[in-house]
Amino acid sequence: MQLSSLDLSQNPLKLQSPSGLKDLVQNMTGLNELHLSGVDISSSVPHLLTNFSSLRSIKLKNCSLRNKFPEAIFQLPKLKILDVESNPNLFGSFHEFHNNNLLEYVNLGLTGFFGIVPNSISKLNHLIILRLTKCSFSGRIPASLSNLTQLTYLGLGMNKFTGLVPSLISHSKLNILELTGNKFEKGYLPSWLGKLTTLNELYIADMNINGEIPPFLANLTKLSVLQMGKNVLTRHIPSSLFNISQLRMLSLQENQLQGPISSSFSNSKSLQHLRLQWNDFSGKVDIDIFLRLNKLETLALGFNMISLVATKNYSNSTLPELKDVELQSCNLKEFPSFFRFQQKLRILLLGHNKIHGMVPVWIWNNSQETLQLISLSYNSITGFHQHPHFLPWKRLQGFYISYNQVHGQLPLPP
Repeated sequence: MQLSSLDLSQNPLKLQSPSGLKDLVQNMTGLNELHLSGVDISSSVPHLLTNFSSLRSIKLKNCSLRNKFPEAIFQLPKLKILDVESNPNLFGSFHEFHNNNLLEYVNLGLTGFFGIVPNSISKLNHLIILRLTKCSFSGRIPASLSNLTQLTYLGLGMNKFTGLVPSLISHSKLNILELTGNKFEKGYLPSWLGKLTTLNELYIADMNINGEIPPFLANLTKLSVLQMGKNVLTRHIPSSLFNISQLRMLSLQENQLQGPISSSFSNSKSLQHLRLQWNDFSGKVDIDIFLRLNKLETLALGFNMISLVATKNYSNSTLPELKDVELQSCNLKEFPSFFRFQQKLRILLLGHNKIHGMVPVWIWNNSQETLQLISLSYNSITGFHQHPHFLPWKRLQGFYISYNQVHGQLPLPP
């Protein structure tokens, strides 16, 4: 059959038999493109594909593939795109790569691929995207990776890599770098990161990084995402970080950061998601710092040593539309009044505070279509003011009010 392209992607199809994929393509030896992402294949990748010398693009993402992936597919002479992401029961490993390889896009994320990344990966000098995130690769990241200077996306996060991250200073086109969640040696953030000035997204959480947040991160003026949670970062947030004007996500949770939370956050007008919970921040914090950020959706300040205060009255027109609010252990004495105007909340965590008295009546009108989780545990709440017979939140999955002083009639689950 002379078919050159087969694309059945994102259809609710099932190839029922264990040899379904093999039966489908075995006579299509002239295929250039095989795109079946989202189709339920539930079988192995047939070895016969290693003989399809015309293949340029293979996309088998989220197909319930299983068993061993034929490594010879990596050596197909014309192959440029290989995407088998989100097949957790598919496994394999890298063999040596050759100079004649044309691969530009390799995505093995969320599969069972394992073993080391060989030094010969540097021979894939056409690579633009390499995503190995959430696999089981181990050993050291090869220094030869620095030769892949065309890379715009390098995803090595959530593996078992060890040692230190080799310098990637030659990656002058890199937009996204994922290193989160490996078993690297404890150390400081390498200074070469400050030279990757094309970076848009940097994921370096859970990497055993210690010491202060280095000022050189401010050189990354194009950053929109910076995730550094679950490290051993200390001292304060450098003021230079607030000069990154495009930053929309900043995650610094679960570190050992100290001192006051800077009022300079109010200048970060692009911020949508801010996570500072589980640190050692202290002092009084005016909630208005964050409510000036009209794009803000996530505000997580819980489990620090701060006292959150509200110094003004708010109206609906001046507030961001928050979705995820985590203010546990913030020394709150009452329900913050700005919640009166929030209609898109999904998560509201106010536990471990000093909130006393009745739950205000206006809370029953808030976020009725969106709220999934609310926690008021470990306060001094005495009851519910004018509550409805049933809790009004249609998507509610969790309602926590343990360790309070509640008495009287309770509203029922929806």
